[in-house]
Amino acid sequence: MSHDFPLEGRPLPLTLASSFERFYRSSVRNVGGARIRARDLSDAYHAWASLNGEPTMTFSALRRQMELAGHRRIQSNGVHYIDAGLATLYPDIADNLPNPFRGTAQPVAAGSSALLVKLDVALAALLDLRHAIVADGERANPAEAAQRILGLFDR
Repeated sequence: MSHDFPLEGRPLPLTLASSFERFYRSSVRNVGGARIRARDLSDAYHAWASLNGEPTMTFSALRRQMELAGHRRIQSNGVHYIDAGLATLYPDIADNLPNPFRGTAQPVAAGSSALLVKLDVALAALLDLRHAIVADGERANPAEAAQRILGLFDR
């Protein structure tokens, strides 16, 4: 049974495990053309998890999380994930966890409702909110994060 539900040609994202998302946001960068060895990623995750009291993950669980984050695996002198690199190698790039509903607008198929475009925008905002709450800085006050990210203000 597939867990991907198509919306305008894009699968709805499954959520990343919270611990992996915190790791990705602190230690991995989405860099076009970069590659990270799967073993190096695994070693980095386990070192980070140990240091931060987070659960460990199997190699296959890490693979699935990287795929959910949008990084394909390739076999080239070992297994690598493409368009990803360790943050220490890219100090000038801030946290840039991919959000599949951000970026270029997807064309609405003929006969589709403009409501689907609005749903894409709402999904992007909700994913941004989830990322902010999972990140260490926002877990203390998720209501404030919701107001800031979703533009909700008490009147």
